[in-house]
This record gives sequence, C-alpha cells and structure tokens, in this order.
Amino acid sequence: MVRLQCEFTNTDPEFKTRLYETFLQESDTTNTFGQFFTPRKVVGAVHDMAEISSMSAGKSICDPAAGVGGFVLEPMARNLEAQWTMKTNAMTPKHTWHSFELIPKTAILAKANALVHCGDLLAEQPGRIKAFANWLNNVFVCVEKTALGTLDQMDKEKFDVIITNPPFVVSGSADFRKLITKNAARKAYFSRKYSGVEGLFMQYIVQALKKSGDAWVLLPESFLLRTPDELLRKWILQNCIVDLVALLPERTFFNTPKRVVILHMKKRDKPLAPTKLDESLTKEKILAFVVNEIGETRDAKRFHIDENDLPDLVKAYAIHKAGLPVPYKRASLIGASAFGASSFNIRHAWKKADARELGLLSSEDDPVAEKAAFDTQMVRLKEMASEFMDGHRLTAPPPDACDRRAITLGDQTLFSLRIGRRVLKKEVFQKRTGIPLFSANVRKPFGYVAQANAGELKFGGALWSLDSDFDCRGVPPGELYSITDHCGEVCLLVDDIDPHYLARQIRQAGIGMGYNRDFRPSLGVIKDLEINLPIDKNGKFDLALMQAWTEFHEELLRRKQAIGKLLIA
Repeated sequence: MVRLQCEFTNTDPEFKTRLYETFLQESDTTNTFGQFFTPRKVVGAVHDMAEISSMSAGKSICDPAAGVGGFVLEPMARNLEAQWTMKTNAMTPKHTWHSFELIPKTAILAKANALVHCGDLLAEQPGRIKAFANWLNNVFVCVEKTALGTLDQMDKEKFDVIITNPPFVVSGSADFRKLITKNAARKAYFSRKYSGVEGLFMQYIVQALKKSGDAWVLLPESFLLRTPDELLRKWILQNCIVDLVALLPERTFFNTPKRVVILHMKKRDKPLAPTKLDESLTKEKILAFVVNEIGETRDAKRFHIDENDLPDLVKAYAIHKAGLPVPYKRASLIGASAFGASSFNIRHAWKKADARELGLLSSEDDPVAEKAAFDTQMVRLKEMASEFMDGHRLTAPPPDACDRRAITLGDQTLFSLRIGRRVLKKEVFQKRTGIPLFSANVRKPFGYVAQANAGELKFGGALWSLDSDFDCRGVPPGELYSITDHCGEVCLLVDDIDPHYLARQIRQAGIGMGYNRDFRPSLGVIKDLEINLPIDKNGKFDLALMQAWTEFHEELLRRKQAIGKLLIA
C-alpha cells in the first residue's frame, strides 16, 4: 500500500488562516448568526496595538466569539515556539487562552485551524500530540447549551485581556431577551438596555475583565450611533477608560458592507459615579482614526495591495498611549464624554474639508461625495456588464434533450409527497443554533426550532409553498430542516433526477396552472401536476443534462443578483 501524506508544515500563515475564513465566508451562518470573520491584517494590527507578543507570561486571554480562532492563533502564526515552554513531550503555554464559539461547525473548524497552525511543533516531536490535544480541547470550547452561548457563563473579573469580534445582529434580539428575562441571574447580569447582540457582548466583556484589564473589540459603527445604546455606552465609560475608536473601511469583513470600528477599553479599578461622569472624563481623550485601506482588496478575492493604513494606526495608537501629539491627518482627538452622547458620530471628529478628503462624508452630508459614489457605482456596473457579456459568450447553454418524459408528482415510483405540521409560536426562535423552519416562504427560514420534522432525504427533493405566491426550491440530499403546514415536501425516491432541476420544473408548471393563495396546491391538487423531464436515447432520465442546466441557470442567477445588489446599493 502506498500512503499519501499532505503536510501543512512550513506553510505561509496567511494561507493557513485564510483557508478557514474563505471556507466559511459564503456560509449561511454569516447571515443567521451575524458571523463576519476578521481579516488577518486587521487581527495583526489589533495584536500589535495590544502588544500581545511582549506581555509577561501567565495572562488569561479570551475571545468570547472566536469563530475559526483567528485572534487566538495569531501569536502562533507569528512565532510558534515562543508561545510554549517545551521539555521533550511536555508543552506549557505562555498564556492561558480561552476560545469560545456558539456554532458547532465553526468550533470544529477552529480546532482544525489550530492543528494546521501548530503542525510544525507536532511534526518535530510526535510525542507532544497528547499534550497538544489537551491544550486544544481546553482552549477551543463550543458553548451551545443555550442560544446565549458564551454570554450564559456570566463571568466576572476573570480575564486579563479580551480580544474579539462579536456577532453583529439586531434581528432576533427578542429571543435573547426571552432567555434573559426567564432567569433572575441573567436578568441582573444583563440589566443594561441594548439594541443588538453586540450590546449583550459589551456587557459581558466589561464584567468579565479583571481590574486594569484590556479589551479590544470590533463593533459595527451603528453601535456608536444608536440612541437606544446611549445608556449602555455611558455605563461602559463608568467602568472603563475608552481611548481608541478606529473606523475601518466598508467591506473590510466578508459578506457585509457595514463599517466597523476597533474599540479599546481598559477596566477601571473603581467605577466612576454616574452623577459625576462628565466631570470625571474631562481629562480623558479618545484617539479617533480612519482607515481607508487594509492592504488587500475588499472583495471575495482579497488580493494583496500596497495601500494599507493599518501600520499608521498602530503607530498612532502607540504615540497616543505615550501621551504625545499624534502627527497623522487620519487621527483626531475627542473628549471621552462624546462616547456617551445620544449619538456618537466619529466622522464629526474632523473638519468637513478633511472629512471629505478622507472619504468620511456620506451622500447626505455632501453632494460631492454623492456624485463620486454614483460615478464609482456606474464604473463598477460597466465592469460587471462587460464581465457578464464575456462570460456569457464563453459559457454556452447545454444542449437540448433528446426527448422528454411527462410525469405527474403523484407517481409513487418516483416521488413521495407530504405537508408539514402546525408549529406554535412559542416553539420558534429567530436566531439560534437549532433547525431552520420553512413555511410559506420556502427560501428563507421562518425561524428555528429544536428538532427537525422533515429533510434528510436520501436523494434530495423539493419544497413547495401552499399559502403564498407559488414557489418551489430544490433541496440537496441530507439537508436537515422542519416545515409547517404552509409548506409541502417532495421526496425523490430515485437517484437519477436532479432535485434543483425538478424544483424549477415544478415551479414553472405550478405558476402556469395558476397556483396561489386562492388556488392552493394541496396534496390532492399537486399530485396531478404534470412536468417534463429530459431522457436519453435509452429512455432513461438524463441526470447529467439536468445537472448541466441547473449549473447554467444558477450561474445566471448569481450574475443577476450581483448586478441587482449594485443597482440598489
């Protein structure tokens, strides 16, 4: 037997980290749970400002929303051996790291990411595997007991450093409120008013920090702007010194155009009195810094570019920390009390002329910026149209079928049909680690439930809607979900029909029949629906041709959606 071995030793750290971020950047969890994975260049800048590499040993460092472990693994990517004291097979880490993650799939990938990063240590000394496994399991922990994840631990004064990029979601916050209000301890711990889930994480971070501990947090810019978060921001100022707010450019993060800020807080030894907050903050200043480029393109490709403002951010913060004037146009000093105002707009820290030059003015603030944004949009639209036409010419549609076979959905040799069951409102959560629940909208989950009542189809199938404009979508083999009594399921009993092609034929035929809210496609109605599927010269279903048409159609939809997003931007 010949054994093939693939090693990740002596591999570029940039590749190691991006391997996992790229794998998840198109994942549904980015929308459902607000997961946006932090680019390594941003992770590196935060580590530089936090001076993790020069900290004395024995610190307790936590990422409560760790994703694939980028913040935890950055020191390993830079200097692997410096993170351990090693004697033959024994390995003692320099710091005690804590990596908490809610999503099981992501937590597993974080462990795999750690294994890739630390592979050199194990390759040199295989006897270290046991010690490394213990470290791995103690550091990377999936906290999925409740939808609150890490927040449910309600830690107090436990960590020296917290460095994290918490989820950015407002929708679904009601689910968290349900869990919090049910429990007196949770209600007391999260007693401050908040808008999004990041507000809960900020309450956890402040309370979980030790006195004089440091927190580096990436937050949506909207956290600073939202009036409902004013009292929370004031509470943060009572308990922490805030000395940095750095604004990152749009699309720094995969899958979101939101602008994000890097916030640094140091826990006070004693909270400030609320009545004397503004007076106490008169001597404290926040460094505001604007970053326009991060050293890579801000699209799915993430190519390297020379323009990078992050090194200047690191230098500017070091100068500000030393109490010296910061000689950068991108930098500005703000009185700390502004952070606790009803709305804290960091863009107002610069004069209008400088703000325009730095690209900080929105179209509402400046017609010149509006025209520039429109011009950029039109250039991109022209580029996308050109790309589409070139691709369209290069991608010929598949051939027509030799022949077609007419079948009905009631053919029990090919299909099994069923309708879902009624689901009570109290059983449904909007954001959690449960099973997606589909109702009249077969493309977007109605919510999430604890257990599946459908799916896991051996050969895949389709879902159709009963009480809305008629729609049908394919489901691949093994997909797990639940359905209500407003949704029907077609289960394929054979392996030579493509589920996505099938769904498209059902949708077209159903629309042609006039299915809608009034003419409901019930089981009795839809079993008589006739569709036509391609067959080969031997009279068998032509699976390869169905798959080719599915791929062609999906690529066309992707291009239409990309242009559509640009048009409404």
